[in-house]
Amino acid sequence: MLTLKLREWERKSNVDLTAEQIGYLQSIDGIRVEARTDGNFDITPTGNLVGYVRRGDTSVVIEPSKCGAAQVIFMMGYSENPNMFGSEQVDFDQDDDLLEAFISVFVRSASAAIERGLFRTYASQDEDLSTIRGRIRMSDQMARRFRLSPPIAVTFDEFTVDNYENRILRSAIQLASQLPIRNQATARGLQYLRAMFSDVSLVEFNRRSVVEPVWNRLNEHLRYPVSLARRILTNSSISLDHGTASSDEFLINMANVFEDFVATAVREHLNLSKVEMPRANELKGKLFLDKELKIRLKPDLSRWQGERCIAIGDVKYKRTTANGVNHPDIYQLLAYATAANLPQASVIYAMAKDDEEGIRLLGDHKIAGTDIRINVLALDLRKSSDDLLQQVSEFAQNFREQILIA
Repeated sequence: MLTLKLREWERKSNVDLTAEQIGYLQSIDGIRVEARTDGNFDITPTGNLVGYVRRGDTSVVIEPSKCGAAQVIFMMGYSENPNMFGSEQVDFDQDDDLLEAFISVFVRSASAAIERGLFRTYASQDEDLSTIRGRIRMSDQMARRFRLSPPIAVTFDEFTVDNYENRILRSAIQLASQLPIRNQATARGLQYLRAMFSDVSLVEFNRRSVVEPVWNRLNEHLRYPVSLARRILTNSSISLDHGTASSDEFLINMANVFEDFVATAVREHLNLSKVEMPRANELKGKLFLDKELKIRLKPDLSRWQGERCIAIGDVKYKRTTANGVNHPDIYQLLAYATAANLPQASVIYAMAKDDEEGIRLLGDHKIAGTDIRINVLALDLRKSSDDLLQQVSEFAQNFREQILIA
């Protein structure tokens, strides 16, 4: 069994591989395998995906390069619900990689949520019983038996643990149990949770769409563990009928995590609604570069008053080049400002403050031949959760100044 530990965008050199292992690695999206003259290989993760992948006897663990597991889990939790999530909920052994840390936090939150027992709801059930329970389904009874003698068709309400929230948790627990968890406390926690949820139906959810439950005072205590469970279900490619499956994975797109976090935090800091500050996929054809309305633009951040855009920006999680921030990103921001008829636009990058490769273009840039100014800012993801929010608040203040100028 070959296990490769990689970091986002960083090359691992001089790896001895069999022909079969080469094939497995080449089948993984975002993994580049390059032959060396000495017969060995260099392996590089080229995308924004981090986590765990297994193909046959070859496993790959990819860690984020711009931050640690604690920051990743904090950003995901905050994006789900800023009001419910605090840094104290990111609790795991510091030696854990991202996969181990995420599952550890999930196990602890799910265990805490069921300390007083599993969540129960009333569900209507139709059964044929020897005694009357609930109400008799008279039409069914007479159609099948022509008299009121057992078994009797009845409908009754059952106070059951087999509800939607618990099914999400049960399926996530099952998937997590099939991942290679080394931490013994986490493994024992998963075993405990499997036993506790054994009376809940095991459902294979569509990983593209796991609908969020409707929250109320009765199930609110499940919101955080269910949000983590939904992440497990949507970011995993594992069959519940695991058997001898030749592949499985748990991958997180760091670009999406960073974008979701910044957009949510800016919206919270400015106290804006989703209508006032929609996400790129919520714009629905509001912004175009050309007068013919054929070149649609989808900025990550935009502030609207009715049909007028009064502030605009973008969020970038990518590898910075030796020449600094990529010029095409600046061209993109110029297009946004031009289309929205605004005097400035902002872009925020995920990078460390000591990253000399990425900070050359940080600051304000007056575009030649125009009155447009592009603001380039950076968010250091290696900081604590409180520091992350403070950095985003500074970016939000920059966004507020755009609104005042507009």
